[in-house]
Amino acid sequence: MKIRFYTLLYADLSESRQLQGKKRSARQRIAIFIKNAILLDKSLRATNPECGILTILTNNIELISDIIDECGYTGINVIQIDFSLPVPAGIPFYSAHYKIDAFNYFASLPDDQYSVLLDNDIVFLRPLPQTFYEITERRIPLCYHLPVGDCDKMMADCRKISSDTDVPTWTGGELWGGDKSLLFKAL
Repeated sequence: MKIRFYTLLYADLSESRQLQGKKRSARQRIAIFIKNAILLDKSLRATNPECGILTILTNNIELISDIIDECGYTGINVIQIDFSLPVPAGIPFYSAHYKIDAFNYFASLPDDQYSVLLDNDIVFLRPLPQTFYEITERRIPLCYHLPVGDCDKMMADCRKISSDTDVPTWTGGELWGGDKSLLFKAL
């Protein structure tokens, strides 16, 4: 089983909002996310060299590649994929909704590949445990699940989307993994 690590960077040049407590242009925001991805790639290589290099999935390969070059970093993969999901402008976590398009891309990959989608603001601090490799060999899906903090607020937010929601569950995007059979089923 080939294991490949990806991160998603949807570049919307019309968006400008606060990031890290400051108002920033779209390009400045994208540059911060790219620097995060570079750090993620460096940590992946340092702690898990057998896993290869990180691949950035994007809608704008030229812009992302230009900013990576400006950062003076080489060796990170960048792939432009199709993004077709209609996501309303201004929605919280706007680009995170495009993970569905990343899953569609993963579903098109070879049968022997296990794809792991990571948020670009995390890092590897140590080697992956042997259980991770056992999970991938068995083609078991991976998903990072956030523990419920403020249950009342979470329920109120969930009920904005579906009024009959009874289970307060929030799945973070820090880590999703699986092979194409899992990803076909998820769509």
